Amino acid sequence: MFLACADTSIAVHDVQNILSEFSANAAEMHRDHINGMMNTLHWTDALNGTPVIKHPIGVPIGIGSGMRMTVQHDAEKAEQEKRRWKEVREWTEFMRKRLNSKVGGSAVTMCRNVSMNRSGLKTQDVSRTSSSE
Repeated sequence: MFLACADTSIAVHDVQNILSEFSANAAEMHRDHINGMMNTLHWTDALNGTPVIKHPIGVPIGIGSGMRMTVQHDAEKAEQEKRRWKEVREWTEFMRKRLNSKVGGSAVTMCRNVSMNRSGLKTQDVSRTSSSE
């Protein structure tokens, strides 16, 4: 490939074709390598402290067939997935703040007092009013 760049007997469009073919082959080999590495990782490995195989940074991973880890290689789908997770994080943060403001303001909070006695589990509802005023 690099020798073709220095060869003036090869037309520019032919060098562009050689570079395009090389680029496509290199990307395919890289994708296959990532898939092969991720396919060796079972989802439970990530939960039990097993070192996780390095995957492309910023690219969504998931669980595929046989409960093996997968990587989203399609750039558009990866961006959609990242946007979806961002929306989930924002909604979660919004709800957390909303719930905290209700508990911190003047809201009645129901608490359940749980205790164990000799006859078994016993629960008791306890109402309390909290006010931050």
